[in-house]
Amino acid sequence: MPKKWVTPAGEYFNHIEHMTKQTHLLIAGCSGSGKSVLINTLIYHLLYESPATLEMLLIDPKRVELSPYKKLPHCVGYASEHNAIIKLLQSAVDTMESRYKQMERQGLRTYDGKDLYIIFDEFGDLMTTSKKEVEPLIIRLAQLGRAAHIHLILATQNPSRQTITAGIKVNIVSSVALRCREPIESRMILGVKGAELLPRYGHGYYFTPEHSTPQLVPIPFTSDEDIKQRIKHWEAQNRKLNSILSLFTRR
Repeated sequence: MPKKWVTPAGEYFNHIEHMTKQTHLLIAGCSGSGKSVLINTLIYHLLYESPATLEMLLIDPKRVELSPYKKLPHCVGYASEHNAIIKLLQSAVDTMESRYKQMERQGLRTYDGKDLYIIFDEFGDLMTTSKKEVEPLIIRLAQLGRAAHIHLILATQNPSRQTITAGIKVNIVSSVALRCREPIESRMILGVKGAELLPRYGHGYYFTPEHSTPQLVPIPFTSDEDIKQRIKHWEAQNRKLNSILSLFTRR
């Protein structure tokens, strides 16, 4: 497990766990800055949870970063092609609205079921080619996801105004800036410059509304072997469950 780190204010916190607890999270930095390392570490941490309490929708335009997780019992949807991605985002909106209807029927202010994490690797590609379709769905999920226990984790290596639009920025207030090419990219992610001065790997600036300034945090590396072991564990658990269910089906 990642160790706890100390903020400049002297506060102790496990920053990886803290990131997963945010309603939504934006991750951005130039190519080779450690975006994939952070995404895999966040997913590895999420996989401490059972599929009985946590589900994931994985959007993987490059077809390489998130594909190892698509057969896990936690994964209730995976998309890499353009049309499938749009459908998956729309299904997430439908799920959110269904949860709100359930909350209304039960007189609840917040949903009392599973957390749903929508993890979108390189959403900038879709914002470039299909902004009119993608942006409204992302914004709606960002605006209303909190009470429905729906979390967005969006990652991009292109932190520009075309990608991180005003609507996305105002609704996704927690962010991690990895190394950027220019100060203007740092401002797009954090609101201040500085991420352009980060080392190429290993550190990032983490900002949430509860802290007045971005916090410099280490970006821990999770090895391929550790990830494979975590995947094997849940695949084995899923096989056991399927075997038990098949016994009941035969009766």
